[in-house]
This record gives sequence, structure tokens and C-alpha cells, in this order.
Amino acid sequence: MGNHLYTTLKNPFGALPAIPERTSHSPGKPILPEFKFLWDSNEFPFLAVVPLHQPFSGPLFRRLSFITSTVPVTEVADGYTLDIDLKTELVTLERNLHAVLHAMLERTGPITSSFQLWAFPARFGYLKTYRTKGAVKVVASRSRDAFVLLMAAVSLALGILRHREELGLEWREAILEKSGVHPQWLSSLEESVVGDFSIPRIGCVVDLTTCDHFELLPIYDKMNMGICLYWGTKTTFSDLRITVLAENFLKSKNCFMDSNIVAHLLPAPSTSLSASSSTITISAPPSGTTSSHLPTSSSNAAPLPEPCSRQKQGETWAMFFARRKVTNDKWQASETPQQKLSRSQREQNAARGQPPGKKGSRVYIWEDVDGFRIRRAAGRGRYSWLWESYARDQRRYDSFNDEWDICTEFGDGTDNPNSGDDYDDFIDATQSPQDGDEIHDDIPTELLPHDELQYFQRDGKYSSNADLGRLFESSELEETALSDASSRDLDNIAYYHYGYVVPVVPVPPHPSVSLEWKVVREYLGDGHWPARLFYPDPSPISIEGITSFFTYLKASNDIEDIPVELYDIRQETSDVRTAAASVTVRKENFNGTSYYIIQTTQSAPFEIGLTDAALVLELVRSDAVKEVFEMCECLLNVGASFRTFIRGPRHAQMYPTLRPHLHGGLGFRPRGYVPDVNDYNAYVAHRDHLFSSFIGRASLLAGGIVARLAYSTVRFESVYFGPSDDVFDFGSCFCSDSPFGYWDDCLTENDTDVICGVYRVGTNQRHGDASQTTDLSWWPKPSVWNSCGLYVGFWSKDCEQWFQDRLTKCLAGTADLKNSKEWRHSLRYLKDVPRMASKNGILASKAIDTFFL
Repeated sequence: MGNHLYTTLKNPFGALPAIPERTSHSPGKPILPEFKFLWDSNEFPFLAVVPLHQPFSGPLFRRLSFITSTVPVTEVADGYTLDIDLKTELVTLERNLHAVLHAMLERTGPITSSFQLWAFPARFGYLKTYRTKGAVKVVASRSRDAFVLLMAAVSLALGILRHREELGLEWREAILEKSGVHPQWLSSLEESVVGDFSIPRIGCVVDLTTCDHFELLPIYDKMNMGICLYWGTKTTFSDLRITVLAENFLKSKNCFMDSNIVAHLLPAPSTSLSASSSTITISAPPSGTTSSHLPTSSSNAAPLPEPCSRQKQGETWAMFFARRKVTNDKWQASETPQQKLSRSQREQNAARGQPPGKKGSRVYIWEDVDGFRIRRAAGRGRYSWLWESYARDQRRYDSFNDEWDICTEFGDGTDNPNSGDDYDDFIDATQSPQDGDEIHDDIPTELLPHDELQYFQRDGKYSSNADLGRLFESSELEETALSDASSRDLDNIAYYHYGYVVPVVPVPPHPSVSLEWKVVREYLGDGHWPARLFYPDPSPISIEGITSFFTYLKASNDIEDIPVELYDIRQETSDVRTAAASVTVRKENFNGTSYYIIQTTQSAPFEIGLTDAALVLELVRSDAVKEVFEMCECLLNVGASFRTFIRGPRHAQMYPTLRPHLHGGLGFRPRGYVPDVNDYNAYVAHRDHLFSSFIGRASLLAGGIVARLAYSTVRFESVYFGPSDDVFDFGSCFCSDSPFGYWDDCLTENDTDVICGVYRVGTNQRHGDASQTTDLSWWPKPSVWNSCGLYVGFWSKDCEQWFQDRLTKCLAGTADLKNSKEWRHSLRYLKDVPRMASKNGILASKAIDTFFL
């Protein structure tokens, strides 16, 4: 009994489960296997990569997140059938998964010598008509679970292709060409649970004595799952033969057995695999009677929360709302009368009991995932159905965040208008429909037989194009400009941002430099489009004074180069100079970048940090340095980049990496790709999903083009109360000579790429064995925007005019994607604008060093 040899290749859960029984499968029949730790199979190797927890989340797969009791059923002339809309959704998903899988398997070649696919979901009966509602509900649930097997098969094929990609084999263009799916559909698939190899999977025992797919071991190893290797018995070990590549791989993992190791092994008393030893013996043979079960260490571990849901791992819905109440109470204590009125209006709208509209509140549903409630975005296309399926007491509205949460545990559901439906014929979801329940079916021939994969047309109601149109509705952004300029005239902009003051005595013109008023208007942010100027020209005297000021500023190298009559920094009685005695500013250096930290009161929830000295002086001139809320409002209104630091432990990592992305941004596109409306709508949905988390707050803090894209979705209040409560997990730590670290919510490079709509587009160039890609985007990256000929150091009327023009083209489907070089060229405008902004910052920095530090 102690003669069987095992090693642990991978053990992410702390302890692998007991060795399971060997079982046989009947893939041609609509019978589901058990989704738990199992013996790897030459016929069905994808069973090992089935997700450990319920995987029905994200744009592509949330359509499967129904439960048996809420399955929508339609009565027809001769019985009952699944709701036509849901039926269309399921057929669409199945057909496109078929197409992608077929193309992938053609690219990978035979995975094993006897590889088979399981019966596809349609074989489980969701397209058929039944005599009872209960039969429809049960069959729909079983068909839903059958999608897990199809998803696992795609995951395995995807893992093989990604592994080969590391060796230089490109595959995405071929898959797109063969399958006919829209590039965005493939990108969404890669971003889903199918392509996320960090999620827990059930794992397997690989029998090396019979395995014919050793090349899958490195692919399994990249999955988050337990892997045990069976080497046979001590007496048969000498007959074992594995490939050289497998031997080298196992040696690299310190998991290879040779005859010397086997000769010194003693029988082990345990039937479970220890996390502390990679080589052990098991007392139970592989065909023993030990029952299968899920990994002990993970069966009680909460599933990972959905990204951007703001739920913490292991957090119940009650704990979530208790934590949120703390934040909401802070908001309520400091909200202005206008904010309170707006919130009251949102509550009145919510009280009407209608599902949110296209631009309305977000909705989250707390789904039961292996006994844990996980908060997941519901998807706007499902809002009406959710309002019909869940009672009023099972829906909660949060007016502070403008969000709905839905959960059956919120109430007993007695006020549900559909609670009177006939459930007398309900059948347990674990049971099969009774003989005679089925009346007829209408399975499209493309979905039969189960082992025949076909390519599908690119158009039609089941196509990926149509699917994307349903998943991502047409996008709109509010055409509301940032509010700074609307309350200022050109004289005020010249003063607050640059420090110009009206001279009381004539100032002689600069001896060698002269500027036109048109150029000066561009420095002030309202001059690039003469036919669409927002501000009227000031008086001739003001024009003369402002022009003279910018003439001297352009030619200056130091503060003293600008006449004292024109520059507030040089005047002892100016607001800037007098405020120096009461405003505390200090400078901190974080990895070579200087930040000006403005300190207000000891009770302030955070400290404001700025890299642009001109913005520090603008706050002083605006008399907005007394309270952090005032500073935040002022900075947000001008689209400034700033930090809201709280102190915490020092951390060596400057910037966080939340999750690795193979391509980053919005994914891959083939050479010469021309985007369409589905691409843009999917981009907006993906971006706004990020904005619903702390990433939205971090985007407002980023300023510039990123803040503008967040402006219509993210509320300023998210900034006012300091970093998110996840900041020490997902935020950034800025370290100086201080014994503590400065923490704030920040964006990763990939976050910024998603927000700006960046695709990795194929080229004809190669770097070594790998094909090169270029970045094309809907919007310029911050590195381009911040140095362009429009950005004067704040979000101006010219910036907004350009933004609205670009937005109109995006919504009309006429906008093209650009790379960084093309963006720089299209945004060059007046080259002196960024130079003038830089010079203004340099002089402001000298003034702070002289008068404040």
C-alpha cells in the first residue's frame, strides 16, 4: 500500500486534497462531471483547469449568472421555454466560443492523442420546449454549468498559445481571421475568467505512467491550481519514460524523481500532500476508495472579489455596508447645501422603484459563490430583468455613491410582484427533467453534433458584432466643461495662474521681444479657435498690460527680469508675499521628484502635494489654502495633477502592480485595424468600470486628459475625504528621508492605458523571434498631453474645445486611432505654450524657495 510514488509540482492552497478516485466520463452525453480535484485525463485535460469558484462574471459571462429560481421562462402554445432574449444570449455565447476554440485548436494542433470535447451546452437542452416551468429552469441551470466545461477548454487552448507566444509564435491575427469574431470580443475573452490564470482552479493528479501530454505541464504550472504527479510504484518506476523537455522542466521545479531518490524513500502514513515536502509516498493507491473533495485550505477561503467592486476578500455584505457607512457619514457631515440637494433628488428618483436608465445609477448584485456573497457589476442590459426578479426589500440604494445593491439576503422578497408565479412544478436543479417533460427542440444545426466545430458568419444576431452591440450600449459623455474658466475672465486667469497685476504706472515695452494678442490669448487658454472664443477681449488697457507681462515672462530667466509693476511676486504687499507668513509649505523629494507639501491644520485628513509650483501660488492667490477641501475643489476645477498624502509605513515599492496584463490596455488588434463603434463603446464601458473603484479617484488626481475623461463619471467627493481604505494594499508609497511613507491612490501604467484607450496593434516588424506592436489610442497618453501645444498648465477652454471636437468624432465613428508620434503632431499647435507653462513653474518655484521655505 505504501509503494505508490507522488510528488507535488504546485501547491498554492497550503495542502493538496486527498488523492481522488479514478472515474470514467461520458462526454457524448449531456451529463456533468464533478467539478473537483481529479485525475488528469488524456481525453479531457481541460477538466483540470475548471475554475474552483463560480466563474460567471464580467461582460461576456455575467449572462450566465442566473440562479434556478430566477430563470426567465416564457409560455408558448404547447408548453414552456426559456425566455427568447436569454436564449439568444446563450446561443450567441456558445457559437462564438465554438468559433474561437476551433480556431485555437487548429493553431495548437492535437493537444493529446485522444483529446475530446465535452457535450456542448445546447446538448443539455436550453433550446428545447418543456411541459412545465420547472423543467425549463432546471435544464437552463444545467446548461449554464455546461458552459464551464467549454470555458475550461478555451482556457487550456489559450494557455498553450500564450506559452508558445513566449517562444515567438504569434497567434491572435490567425485566430481572428479563422474564427471571424470581432477583435474586441477576443480581447474581452482574454480579460475574462477564461484568460485570467490567477483565479483558483480545481487542479489534478497527473499520472506520468500513462500521460501523453507532458508538454502541458508548464501550462498547468502557470495556472493557479494544485498539481500532483504520480510516478507509479517503486517496482515499476524503472520502466517509466518521460520526454526530455518534461524532465528538464521538472528538474527546474525541483520536482524530479530518479532511481537514487526512489531507493531511499520510506512509506509515508499520510494520504494528503504536505506543503513542506515535494516528494512523498501515499498509502492509498490511485484506484483506492478515498472520496474526492475540494482542497481543504481553499474550500473555506473566500473567492477573490470582482475587480473594481470595492469589496474586500472575505468581506460579507454586512461588513461592506458597515465600512461604507463610515465614509458616507463623513460625506454627509461636510456636504454643501447644493450637494445635499443633489443627493436628495437622487433619492427621490430612486424611490420611484424604476430600474436605472442608460446613464443612471450603477447596479451590483451580491451573488452566492460557494457560500460566499460576491459583489459583481450587474451589467446595464440586465437592469430591467433584475427589477422584475428581485423584490423592493432586496434592493438597496446608496445616494452618496449613486449605486444600487441587490441581494436575496436583504429581505424575504414577499413584495416581489412575481412571487405568485407557479412554482408547484419546480424541480430541484440537481435532478434531471422527468421523462415526457420534453416536447420538442429548436437547436440550430450549427450547434450539433457535439464534436463538430464550425466557423460562423461575422454578421447576424448570433455574431460577435451583434453580441458586442448588446453588451456595450452606445456611449455618451456629458458635454460639461470643467468649471474653472466659466467663472473667470482673461484678467483673472492672468493673475491667478501667472501672477499678472494691473500696473498703476506705465511700463516700457520689452526692448527685444514683442507678442501679438492672439498668441497671448493662447497662453491664457482661449485663442486657438478664433471663431469660437469663449471670453470676450478685455479692455484695450488690459490687453496692453497683459501682453506686456507675457512679453517679459517669455524673455525672462529670473523673477527680477519681469517689472515689479506687472508681477505680484515682486510686490511686498501682494497676496502671495503676505501669505508667506501664514501658509506652511515644505518640500519633499521622492525618488528625484520634488513635491511641495501644503500643511493646513493638524486635524486635516491628508496633506496636499504638488509638483507644479505655479499651482501652489495659484492656491495662495485664490485664498484656498486654509482647508484641504477648498484646495481640492480649486485644483479639481482646473484639472490639476496633485496628491492627497496620508502617512503610513515605509514601503520599498514606489508604484503598485495590481494584476499583470499580457498586452495591457485594451488588448491586441491586427495590423491596419480600423476601429468601429463597438470598439469605442467597449472601451468606454471598460474605462468606466475602472472609474467605479479607487482608480476613479486616482484619475481625478492625475489631472490633465485623464482627469477630464473621469470628470463626467467620478464625483469630486471621492477626493475630499482622502485616500481609499485600500490604499495600503493597492496604493503607492512615496518615500523621502522621513521615517514614514506618504501614501495615496495612484494609477498603474496599465490603468492609464485603459483610460486613454490604448490598443497594442500588430506591425510588420519583429524583435528577435517576437513580432512588435505599436500603441494606438483613442486619446493621447498623459506624457503626450502634458507637453502638447494646448496644455497651459491647467484645463483651459482651448483644451475643452479640442476635447469636445474629438469626442464628437469618437461618438460618430469617424475618429482614427493615433500613435504617440501622430498625437504629438496633431497637438503641436503653438510650441511656445508648454515652454511658457514651464517657465511660469520655474519662476514660481524660485518664489516659493525664497519666500515660503
